[in-house]
Amino acid sequence: MWGILKILAFVIPLMIGFSETIMIPFKDDTTVYLYYDIDKVILPFYQEPGFYFDKISLSPDGKLIAAIAISKKFFSDKNGYPYQKHKLVLLNLKSEIIMVIPDVQVFSWSPDSSKLAYIAGIDYEGFAFTPSGLWILDVKSKDIRKLDPIGGYDIYWASFDNHIYATDFRLVYKYDPKTGEKTETTYKGIYFSPDGKFYFKKGYEGKSSLHLTTTNEDITLTFDFSRKIAESYDIKWAPNGEMFLLLGGDLACRVWQVKTKKLIMEIPKVENAWWQQDSSGIFVQKFHRPQIIKHSIP
Repeated sequence: MWGILKILAFVIPLMIGFSETIMIPFKDDTTVYLYYDIDKVILPFYQEPGFYFDKISLSPDGKLIAAIAISKKFFSDKNGYPYQKHKLVLLNLKSEIIMVIPDVQVFSWSPDSSKLAYIAGIDYEGFAFTPSGLWILDVKSKDIRKLDPIGGYDIYWASFDNHIYATDFRLVYKYDPKTGEKTETTYKGIYFSPDGKFYFKKGYEGKSSLHLTTTNEDITLTFDFSRKIAESYDIKWAPNGEMFLLLGGDLACRVWQVKTKKLIMEIPKVENAWWQQDSSGIFVQKFHRPQIIKHSIP
């Protein structure tokens, strides 16, 4: 049966012409789905027996999908400490595996889709994962380079300067993807706007914040409903840089306009959300349902 689903995941995009289609990969526990906006089609795309899925991302050029698979089962290291296995699975649009890299915890695509930066480590039960290095994968050649022996806990490949930013939640480091040069910065977060003027700092227990890049000034309180910004855990900047959406702990998706600092949209019970490429709307996945709904920006 699963073989038939994999075939459908390849055939239907050809039938509807995916060159004209907005594709969104998303997950519902053990299954990766693909949503095709042109016909509002949702298809099961990939499963991994014994694993569920965490972060899933379509490459910027729309040709590959990267996903973090996490084992349902716990294993024990040589000292008896329990941990879950993580791995990065790289897939093409035929749902064929291109590459599998073990122990990957977080990753970020390069703006041109040619590379992936990722941080590896072991995820012990009850603790933050222990990082063991920051690496770059060349997608075409499959060559892997190590940039840093530790790497931190979160990573973002910024489009405004084509550099990699990583944080250990104390400091933010900047990496040149060509030379590997590492620079300590004064930034407090890593999720930069497309033009590099702003960045978002992920925090915990209501401590997320928005900052000006040039001065590091915290500008959170200058926005409408700033408390909701502080309580958010994930940001996605509009491709045109004029808006951003935030996903919050109250399961709502909210959209702010940067220039006016106004909250312009609020959608409840959302698990994930994505921007339309022209920034005219967003797609949202309703909580714990393989369902995608499109909303136009007012």
